[in-house]
Amino acid sequence: MFKKLLMLSPRKKKAKDQTHTSGSSSTGPSTPSAPSAPILAASTFSAPPDPNLPNPNSAVANDSPEVVEPKLGVLAVSLYQAQCISLPRDADLPKGVMPYALIDYDKTQVFINSVSGTSSEPLWAGRANQFMFDVWKSTQLTVHLFVRSSSYSPAVGRSKDICVGTAHVIPPINKQGMKNGDEFISWLDFDEGPGQLKIGFQYAETMDEKLTVSDFTLLKVIGQGSFGKVLQVRKNDTQRVYAMKSVRKAKIISRNEVLHTMTERSVLAQVNNAFIVPLKFSFQSETKLYFVLAFVNGGELFTHLNDAKAFDINRARFYTAELLCALECLHDFGVIYRDLKPENILLDYEGHIALCDFGLCKLAMRDEDKTDTFCGTPEYMAPEVITNSPYNKTVDWWTLGVLLYEMLTGLPPFYDEDKDEMYRKIFSTAVIAPAAKSLLQGLLHRGPAQRLGANGAGEIKAHPFFKGIDWHKLAQRRYVPAFKPNVTGINDTGAIDQQWTGQSPRDSVPSGPALCRAQQQQFAGFSFTRAGSSPHAEGSRVAGSQNQE
Repeated sequence: MFKKLLMLSPRKKKAKDQTHTSGSSSTGPSTPSAPSAPILAASTFSAPPDPNLPNPNSAVANDSPEVVEPKLGVLAVSLYQAQCISLPRDADLPKGVMPYALIDYDKTQVFINSVSGTSSEPLWAGRANQFMFDVWKSTQLTVHLFVRSSSYSPAVGRSKDICVGTAHVIPPINKQGMKNGDEFISWLDFDEGPGQLKIGFQYAETMDEKLTVSDFTLLKVIGQGSFGKVLQVRKNDTQRVYAMKSVRKAKIISRNEVLHTMTERSVLAQVNNAFIVPLKFSFQSETKLYFVLAFVNGGELFTHLNDAKAFDINRARFYTAELLCALECLHDFGVIYRDLKPENILLDYEGHIALCDFGLCKLAMRDEDKTDTFCGTPEYMAPEVITNSPYNKTVDWWTLGVLLYEMLTGLPPFYDEDKDEMYRKIFSTAVIAPAAKSLLQGLLHRGPAQRLGANGAGEIKAHPFFKGIDWHKLAQRRYVPAFKPNVTGINDTGAIDQQWTGQSPRDSVPSGPALCRAQQQQFAGFSFTRAGSSPHAEGSRVAGSQNQE
C-alpha cells in the first residue's frame, strides 16, 4: 500500500487583509461528503523515453502537421520587408508611423524595429541583423507586426499598440535538398488581409556538447525559493535570453523532494504546448540541478489580478480558454496538474498565458486511473481531494472553475482565513456567481462524475460561455490579447519583483559534504535537450516517471 503524502502548495498574500494558509497534517480533514450546492446568479542530449508517457509526437499535436524532428541546431532568422499593410483608418496613429515586428519561436521572443520604407511597405535589415534561436524540435514561428498609437507613453506601455498583421510558418529546417547553412527565403501571407512578409531562414546543426553554467552569462536574479535561485541568463552562442532555475541537490534530498523535482523535469521534457512554459535544456553539476526555460517576462497572473482587483468577463474568458488548452494537453499526456492558481500562471510579452511549476503533477494517469494523494493549494482543492477519496483528472476542472470565479471577483469562491472553515465551505456553501453561472455550476459540481469535463475537455469547449471561440485559432495563438503587460522589451524585468532583480546574479557553490554515488544516482537522466541522441543521458529511465505515491 502506498503511503499517503501531504503536498500543500503555499500562496502569497493577495491583499493587505487576506492571508492564505497551508496545512501541516499528513492527511486531509475528515469532512463528510456533501451534495452539489447550487450556484446562484448575481449582477542535446535528449531525454530517454518515458515508458509511462505517450509519444509526444502522437495524440497532442495542437493541430500542427507531422514533421520529422531536427537534430540540435541553431536557426537564424532574417526579416526583409512587408508589403500591402493596411493601417486602420479610425486608429489614433502618429504621422509616418512605422511598424515593428515581434518574432515568437517556442516562447522565445525578439523585437525588431523596421529601418526604412513606408508604413505600408516597411523594410528591415535582413541578414545584417539576424536573430538566432536554439532548435530542438520543429515548431511554429510567428511574426506579429505592430504600430504604436499616438497615446503611447512609458506608463501606458504596449497596451495601445495595434496589430496590423500576423504570419505563421514552420521553418524549413528539414526541407529536402536544403544544405546545412543554406538560406531559404519565403513570402508569407498574413492571416487576414492582403499583406505579405518576406523572411529568410538559415539552419545549422550543432555538436552535442554537454552544457554547463559557463555556457551562459548571468544577467539578473528574477526569483528565489527554498531550494535555489532563478536567474535571467543569456546563452553565449545564440545570445537568446532564458530563465535558469537552479536547485541544490542536498536540499531536495533532505526534504524528500527528489521525485517532485524529477516529475517537473519529466513533464516539461515531454509536453509541447503553446500555453506551457517550455523547458529548453536541463543539466547538472555535482551539487546542483539546472532547468533552462523560456524567459516569460510579463509577470504573474496573481500580480495582474491583484492590481486590477477583478477582470472583465472577456479577459477572464480569454485566459480560461488558453488554460483549458494547456490542461487538455497535460491530460492527453496522462498528467494531472493539481496546482492551478494565479501564482503558477505567467503572462508573456504579448499577453498570452504560460503555465509553469509542475512539481505537484501526477504522471502516467490513464482515463480510468485514480490517485488519492492529498496535495494542492487549500482554497483550490476539489472535495474529493480533501476527503482523501480516489480522484482523477476532473480535479483540474474544479480548480479551473475556482480560478475563473477568482478572476471575475478577485477572490476564490470558498476562501476563508480559517482553513477548516474554508474546507467546510467547499462542501456546503452555495456560490454566488457574478457571471458565467452555467459554466461555473458545471465546473464546480461536487460530484466528479457529473462535473463538466468528466468526459473530456471537449464538453467544456462546447459550453455556450465559449461560443464564438475558434479553438484551432486559439491553439495557434492567433488571437491578439487585449491586455499586453507593460514591459518595454523582450528582456525587460520590470514586471518582476525588485527584491530579486536588485540582487547580484551569482551561481553560488553550496557548502557541506559531497554527495555519495547513491545520492547522485537519484538524478540519473536529468540532463536534457529536446533533440538528437543521448550521449550524456545519465540513466535509461526518467526518475519523474516513477509513481509518486
